[in-house]
Amino acid sequence: MTGDGVNDVLAMRQSDCSIAIAGESDAAESSADFVLLNRNFDSMIFMLNEGRRVINNVERVASLYLIKTIYSVVLSIVFIFLGSGYPFQPSQLTPVNALTVGIPTFILALEPNYRPPAGRFMRNVMEIALPAAICNIILILSINGIGSWANLSFKSTSTMSVFAIGIIGYCALISISNPLIIRKKIMIAASMLLFVIAFTYSDKLFGLQSIFDLRFTFIYISILLLAWPLFMFMREVLGRRVFSKINWK
Repeated sequence: MTGDGVNDVLAMRQSDCSIAIAGESDAAESSADFVLLNRNFDSMIFMLNEGRRVINNVERVASLYLIKTIYSVVLSIVFIFLGSGYPFQPSQLTPVNALTVGIPTFILALEPNYRPPAGRFMRNVMEIALPAAICNIILILSINGIGSWANLSFKSTSTMSVFAIGIIGYCALISISNPLIIRKKIMIAASMLLFVIAFTYSDKLFGLQSIFDLRFTFIYISILLLAWPLFMFMREVLGRRVFSKINWK
């Protein structure tokens, strides 16, 4: 609701968003959520675009933060029932969280995105977060199963688990970054380079085993090749059988 006089006050109080023009009525200005100081309604276009940018970018990056919440809760419950320790240490996730979530989401949140919001915030977030979280759960449980069978050390299995989380994180990051313009490609490529460095030289700092250990090369390559097809398969299955049947309003 927009207005500039006392007669508009009641409607402005009842509206979700009220806008007044400065210098006309003190009552209208006091009741309004926004006051146009320059007395120009063209300013509302910039307000609208900024609101759209915030909503669209929050929707875009929220899924990356929700992935960790989902798989952490599920894994905690699973390993409590299995009676074994958590599959990795929190400190080992530090480089992965920084390179696949923290830094990229900061950059993506500043993107100019002025398209009208689709009006299905939760569905758009869950379409990325839930498949990625399920992929992490599947891969981590498989890695720990193989580790128990092959009698691998905790450091080996935990590094493999964190590596799998990072690769799935990049699958989700690439999905939410579309369209992949030049600056986004540079951001993802630089992040991946730092990711490889972190898994090569951060043994003492984060407790991660080098991924170039020839004993486990096959496992790391298998995770790398399996991650994207598994992620896309889970998106397709959940999209058709779950998300399409839920009323997200």
